[in-house]
Amino acid sequence: MKSTSKVIGAEELSEKARLQEERGNLNKIGELKENHSPLMELYKTYSEKLAPLIKVEDTNSDKPLIDEATLSEAYGAMKEVAQNFDYDSMIFIFQSLEDYRLPENEIERYKKIKDATDKFEWEKVNELLKF
Repeated sequence: MKSTSKVIGAEELSEKARLQEERGNLNKIGELKENHSPLMELYKTYSEKLAPLIKVEDTNSDKPLIDEATLSEAYGAMKEVAQNFDYDSMIFIFQSLEDYRLPENEIERYKKIKDATDKFEWEKVNELLKF
C-alpha cells in the first residue's frame, strides 16, 4: 500500500502506511491496532475516488467458466492473504478472477467475500473461506 499510494500521488496514505509498517517492524502491536482502522478508512476513500476509472463489464457470459482447481487455488490464496489483512493482495486476486465466469453455486459466496473485504471485515472473510 505504501509504495502504490506513493506512485499514484496519495502521499498521506503512503506516509500512514509507512508508519504502520514501521510499527509492525518495531512490534508496536497496540499502536498498530489503534491505527489500523483509520488507515483502512483512508484507503477506502481512495478506492471510492478511483472506482470510476475501473472498467466495469455489464455481462460475463462470454467469459470462460473457471475450473474447480483454479477457483480452489484462488480461494486458498485469499485465505492466506486475509489472515495477514492484506487488502491489496485480495484486490489483486479479485481482479485476476475477473477473466472468468463463476459457477452459479459460488457467485453468492464470492460476493460476500468481496463485500466483507471491502468493509475490512477480516474475520468474516476468513469464515467465508473455510472449506
